[in-house]
Amino acid sequence: MFGRHYGSLFEGKWAARSGWRGHFGPGFGRGGRHGGGSGGSDFMRARRMLAQGDLRLIALALIAQQPRHGYEIIKLLEDKTAGWYSPSPGIVYPTLTYMEEAGYLTAQTEGTKKLYSITPEGRAHLEENRDFVNAVLDRLAAVGEKISRMRRRDEREHERSNSGPALVRAALENLQDVALRRLEEEPEAEPRVVELLARAASDLKRL
Repeated sequence: MFGRHYGSLFEGKWAARSGWRGHFGPGFGRGGRHGGGSGGSDFMRARRMLAQGDLRLIALALIAQQPRHGYEIIKLLEDKTAGWYSPSPGIVYPTLTYMEEAGYLTAQTEGTKKLYSITPEGRAHLEENRDFVNAVLDRLAAVGEKISRMRRRDEREHERSNSGPALVRAALENLQDVALRRLEEEPEAEPRVVELLARAASDLKRL
C-alpha cells in the first residue's frame, strides 16, 4: 500500500520545485566552483541516494527519535546539511499525511499544528530499511560538514583579501586582472606569466 511509487512521485515534484536548494546556487555540487573533484562526488552521491530513496524514510527516522512537527523536519534537514537540502512544506506535509493514513504515524493536533509520533508499524518499516536510512543521513551529515568547511575557508579568504593597506590590495587586484587578461588573450603565455609572478614574489621577499 505504501510503495515506492509514492516516493518517486513526490521526489520528482520536490526536485523540480524547491527541494534542492542551498546557499551556493543551483550549480552547487554539479561541477561548479565547489562541485569538481572528490568534493563534487560527495554531493552527487547524496543526490543519488535521495533520488533512489524516500523522504518518508528520512522523516520516519527523525520522528522515531522524538515526536516532531513538520516544520521541525524541514529545519533539521536544512541544519544537518548547512542549507544544501531543504524539502519544501508542499512536499513534507503531504508526505506526513500519507504516512498517517498508512498507519506509520499518529498525529496529535495542537492548535493549527500537528505533532507526529511513530507507530509500531512505522518503526517496523523503518527497521526494515535501517541500513539505507543510516547511509542517507550519514551522507547528508558529511555534505553539511563539507559545506561548513567551504564557508569557513571562503570567509578566511575574504578576510585575507580585505586585509592590508588599500593601495596594496588595489595593486594585487590589478596584477591579477592583468595576468588573467593576458592568459585569455594568449594562453600559451602561461609559463612566462608564472615566471614573472614568481620573480615579483622573489623580489618582494628581498625587500
